[in-house]
Amino acid sequence: MNDAPISRRFIAFLLDFFIAGALMSGLLYVLDYYTIFSVVSRFAGGEEKAYLQVYILFIGIFFIYELLSTLLLRATPGKIMANIETEFPGNYFVGRTFLRSLLKTITVATAPIGIPLTLLFGFARNSSSLIHDAICKSSITNESRCPRLFGILIFALAAACFYVFYVHYQQYFLDLRLIKIPTLY
Repeated sequence: MNDAPISRRFIAFLLDFFIAGALMSGLLYVLDYYTIFSVVSRFAGGEEKAYLQVYILFIGIFFIYELLSTLLLRATPGKIMANIETEFPGNYFVGRTFLRSLLKTITVATAPIGIPLTLLFGFARNSSSLIHDAICKSSITNESRCPRLFGILIFALAAACFYVFYVHYQQYFLDLRLIKIPTLY
């Protein structure tokens, strides 16, 4: 079992962070489209309650995304694209996966403190095992049993969700059509 380096794990984390955020934006679009829950205009207007609602929604989606993908595939789509996988030695796979996903979500929720702290923990131990791995006795290996195409397809789905969200709500955020680009003529 060859442990994956922290650099590959960090790239996988960034991909997973984008995928979870894009899936959240797709969910927000669907909820707004069917007038179930509309927070985007309030978020763009600077309402603090909307910030908190989006933050809690993202943390919930990230937890569910991390838990389900690790339970079903033994790796998140970001890890699949980076060709790494989560290994759990011994018994209690579901319990360890739940605890690992919860600890990783807490790390993401407290990002300014949690991410540097968990990286320092990994560097101090001189291994690629981070806090959530050490507590759950899991390891991230340099191999993946799931084809990379699956991770790429989920990434493409997430990018499509983000694109639809952006096209619909671009007046609230950065409207690229309003940027004056100099022409060649």
